[in-house]
Amino acid sequence: MDNVNLMNQHVMGHELELEQPKSVYSVLATYFNNAEKHGLYVKGYIDGENTFESFLQEFNAVCKTKFIVRTSWRKSSSAVARHSRYGREERVYWEYNSGNLEVPFTGVPFVVRSCLTKHCQYGSHYYKSTAERLTKQFVESQHDSTVAPPEMKKRRNKPSKKRDCPAIMHIREIVMFPAYALDLERMFDTKYHVRQEKTNLILKLKQELAAQAREDQDACSQTLLNETQRFYINVPLPEVHIGHPQPCGGIGPTIHPSVTAKIDDLLSHGIYDARHVRVIVHDYVREVVLNEDQNTVYPFNLV
Repeated sequence: MDNVNLMNQHVMGHELELEQPKSVYSVLATYFNNAEKHGLYVKGYIDGENTFESFLQEFNAVCKTKFIVRTSWRKSSSAVARHSRYGREERVYWEYNSGNLEVPFTGVPFVVRSCLTKHCQYGSHYYKSTAERLTKQFVESQHDSTVAPPEMKKRRNKPSKKRDCPAIMHIREIVMFPAYALDLERMFDTKYHVRQEKTNLILKLKQELAAQAREDQDACSQTLLNETQRFYINVPLPEVHIGHPQPCGGIGPTIHPSVTAKIDDLLSHGIYDARHVRVIVHDYVREVVLNEDQNTVYPFNLV
């Protein structure tokens, strides 16, 4: 698992402040926090529902497609302070390792609010076509008198959008409680003391949630606790999409190899801030790359 090099596709383009089309990479770099690349997918998180919705709109736009909900589950907005439908208190996590999208340990307890799996609109069929269903029903009616033959209606022959595109997006929404965070700078004597501190914090949090639920059934919808809404997202890069009537946009122009190596070196030393990286890479291009390659035209064949 490597830290994703999202700045590779857009960081240099900002230097001349030119109005250039957005790419998948620039959208990810704008919205994603702690982005990580796994093969041809990028995982990160976004805080706040409005910011999350803005990301989805821009991401769909640059991909020239839409992602359709395939599977989903969601707890009610007031489920945090109430009993779940299974008759147990809402479970509070420090980390979440189940399913297809993990939530890492950050020192802040949280509850899982929802989970979505979205497929590209040009993905596979989820059900049999009308022609296949009618044919099956007709064949069955010929051999079984209890099965009525299908009603043949005049239908408009509308071509399907489905083209077996494998691109999938996973989304997990959580609600965090920073007021009950574990002090990561505190020196604990043993792992037992760490577990004990976690248990005490969760107990206090559950007591507070239960108290609010008793006082007002709608307490959580009013966000009385200090809550942070966070969305963990795993999205496909343009290379994953296949079969689209138009190429998935946002691949962006080619970057000079030495610029890619420089950005990788900065990331390996823990320098992730996009503005900081841009300043360093800008100076590097001016002082090193252009001097080494006199045929280079800055910045267009570097970014």
